[in-house]
Amino acid sequence: MGAKNAKVAAYSIPVIVKRLGQVDLPEDRNIALDLMSQVDSQLLNPKTQEIYAKQLKNCNGMQILIRITKSMVEDLDAASTFSQIVESIKLNVSLMMDLIQFGGLDLLEKIIRTHEKDDYLQVMIPKLIKVILGK
Repeated sequence: MGAKNAKVAAYSIPVIVKRLGQVDLPEDRNIALDLMSQVDSQLLNPKTQEIYAKQLKNCNGMQILIRITKSMVEDLDAASTFSQIVESIKLNVSLMMDLIQFGGLDLLEKIIRTHEKDDYLQVMIPKLIKVILGK
């Protein structure tokens, strides 16, 4: 299945995460980015964020997001989108525990090293790590 033949519509978090877990990288890079962006956009709404964060937790979404982002860490769009998702859920304790448990902090540090020329990530991620660790 190639990225050029697929269309991605807006779905619920469990459907998005299930599809994200099935992408074939690097061929489905654009699909993966679209799906990650959908997760991000659903988590941005403060009124529904708690519901969507619970859905993300219940379908092992953080683990899948970390796995996909690790395989796409060189991709600035994927790294930025993952960082934005973490920013959106930084106060959700259960998702932050998943982030820590499944190597998300190491991934954030790898993103900093990999994209050292990106000023936004160089400022945002260290602040994000401090919030997560409570420093």
